[in-house]
Amino acid sequence: MTTTATKKTVKKDKKKIELNAYSIIVGIILIIYSISFFVPLIWGFNVSLMSYEQFVVKKDVLGLPDLELWAIDLDMEDIGMKGNIFGNYVLAYKFSSFKGASKQWYVGIFTQRLHETGQVQVNLFTSILNTFLYSFGTSFTFLVVTITVGYLCAKYKYAWSDFTYAIVIFCMVMPMTNTQPAMIQLLRALNIFNSHFSMWLTGASFRSMYFLIFYGFFKDLPNTYNEAAEIDGASQFATMLRICIPLSAKMITTIVLIQFVASWNNYTVPLIYLPTKHTLAYLVYYLVFVQTGSILTYVPRKIACLMCLAIPILILFVFLKDKLMGNISIGGIKE
Repeated sequence: MTTTATKKTVKKDKKKIELNAYSIIVGIILIIYSISFFVPLIWGFNVSLMSYEQFVVKKDVLGLPDLELWAIDLDMEDIGMKGNIFGNYVLAYKFSSFKGASKQWYVGIFTQRLHETGQVQVNLFTSILNTFLYSFGTSFTFLVVTITVGYLCAKYKYAWSDFTYAIVIFCMVMPMTNTQPAMIQLLRALNIFNSHFSMWLTGASFRSMYFLIFYGFFKDLPNTYNEAAEIDGASQFATMLRICIPLSAKMITTIVLIQFVASWNNYTVPLIYLPTKHTLAYLVYYLVFVQTGSILTYVPRKIACLMCLAIPILILFVFLKDKLMGNISIGGIKE
């Protein structure tokens, strides 16, 4: 009896040790993974505060910013910022205003006519405004459509819900290529090309993995909530809007933030669909990769431009960190 009990105790202890070892390994991997994100960001911010003399001439890529070397930077002297450690950011702001090339495209359904606009004035403030309109608008329409379709397919069983679910799976499995020219032609035909409304409209799609996330959440959500609300006289729309959707608030915040960051950093889509409404991502792309003949060519100044795009997102994560953590399956019903 004693020997058997001892063996069971040893097995339990071994199991605990194995579990602890597994937890330690996973924890180390997650720490390394997190460091891989923060180290480049910290290094980039440090380099953005370096002068041309320190980074390019002396090739000091790992040291701290040297204020004495800032005092001999001739580029900073030309703009009255000699000795200012934030001189690279001042240069980025100075070059953020420019005139882009003229844009032209065809519009109309039955009568194709050429629409042309003159040189586009680009500056930092209009770029930030366009970025927020693009990022918030597309994220909002995407969320509304995805969460609505996911809720309806999960809570109401009919043939069309199964067909919609199958369509999403098919679109995720089968690659959809060569759809961009057709989309551009459609937007031009509807005469909404080069407008934020067109981006909000194209963003209203549920063909993504987030549909499956909302579908699974609402499918596992007990129908007791709906039944209790119906007894109290709530409509089906009120039940969805005031009870079921608030229960997925943390999930919604996470998905919206992911979509917002993706739109914030995207310069290719606005470049194609919004040729005269340049976003902040396009502005940074232009300053870093296109405007190669300016004094922003040097690495510290390029990274300063990139930091202008990355720092707002970091601040957003800091303020929303409490909204992103938590158990999304907690409810108020005892089973």
